[in-house]
Amino acid sequence: MRGPQHRVWYSGDTGYFAELAQIGQRLGPFDVTLIDSGQYDEKWPDTHLSPELAVQANTLVGGKLMVPVHWGRFNLAPHSWTEPIERVRAEAACRGQSYLPLVPGVPTEPSADAVAGQQQWWPQLPWRSAAEAPINPTVNGDPDQRVNIDPCSTGTP
Repeated sequence: MRGPQHRVWYSGDTGYFAELAQIGQRLGPFDVTLIDSGQYDEKWPDTHLSPELAVQANTLVGGKLMVPVHWGRFNLAPHSWTEPIERVRAEAACRGQSYLPLVPGVPTEPSADAVAGQQQWWPQLPWRSAAEAPINPTVNGDPDQRVNIDPCSTGTP
């Protein structure tokens, strides 16, 4: 989406794909990205982005502020409810990226002030780090070829 002053990119319900960098080159950079960051599992690594891949996708498309989406509303995967946001938080901090987890039902202007003032609104629950539960998508659906993911954070649950 492009307005008179800002550009926004929404990943949709997606998995990792190599053309993310091309999106950034053609249409970016983006002031805000809304990126699928949850509902993943190692048994189906191509269905959704893992939190670490979401942070990487934000970099590839040229995002300045990432808003993690598709993580806190419904339980569709075997990870804990809060694991996706905890892993986004760890990876974004490690990579020096700005992110803003929205509070359900609260209108929010995605700005530097909102990022600076953000507070954890979700409960503290057990979660697995990227080292404990890595998500490595396939290359073009070939299970013998995997995208090399090098998470920045070790994330300490």
